[in-house]
Amino acid sequence: MNKYISILALCFYLAAAQAQPDSKGSEHQDSAPWADLVCGNLIFDPSKHLCCEGNRRDRGNREACCGSLAINLDRQLCCDGNIRAKSGNRICCGNDAIDPSTQTCCDGTPRVLAGSRQCCGSNTYDTTVEICCGDTPRANPTGKQECCGSDNFNPAIELCCDGSKVFAKAVRNQCCGDKVYNPLTQTCCGGQQKPDAGPAECCGTQYFNPKTQLCCAGAVQDKGDVKQCCGAGAYDPRSQLCCNGAPLSKDAALNGNSVACPARRARKAK
Repeated sequence: MNKYISILALCFYLAAAQAQPDSKGSEHQDSAPWADLVCGNLIFDPSKHLCCEGNRRDRGNREACCGSLAINLDRQLCCDGNIRAKSGNRICCGNDAIDPSTQTCCDGTPRVLAGSRQCCGSNTYDTTVEICCGDTPRANPTGKQECCGSDNFNPAIELCCDGSKVFAKAVRNQCCGDKVYNPLTQTCCGGQQKPDAGPAECCGTQYFNPKTQLCCAGAVQDKGDVKQCCGAGAYDPRSQLCCNGAPLSKDAALNGNSVACPARRARKAK
């Protein structure tokens, strides 16, 4: 009898456990597959709704989001988050829509498409009488103009120096950086105009006399009797070594019976 009672109790316990709901108050087999999907603070069904930037929208005949709103892709365009009517071959241009048969898009700005006009930055220009320089339309009535940065110039009578400044072309003028100079009376050293100094030569932006001076990595050093360049400095090979671009006295470099530059220390991997 006791064994029979124990078996009945076990059956009642198992039946009660199977009917017990989960922690959300519903049995697992009855839960909808989308029950845990949330848009903003609302539960939504993807077959009926769209979630647009945290806003639940009824799907209906709309297939996509445009910002926080839902749109029908057959009738509408989404242009930079703005809803525009879709008709014919209209396409987006920035936050607006254009008809490419009559308009063109220049850097996100709609422009009228006419004749030989093309984009120049966010504007258009007439290629038959203008030139586009640095996204700026410039006059070119003769077709001989060229660009100098955002300006235009005539290379037959003008110079474009450093790609930015235009100067009248004199008989002998040449560019020196963003300036012009006369090579008969001046020298151009590193983009700097210098009065002509006869036998002097350029060392960076300075002059130096190669008979008495050295040009070491753009720095002028006295040559002395036997000095040579070592990096941007000079050294005397009779009493010094040039070690890794720096002069070092031979006494400091003495290693046993030989003189040599100390080995570079290997850099530790970071």
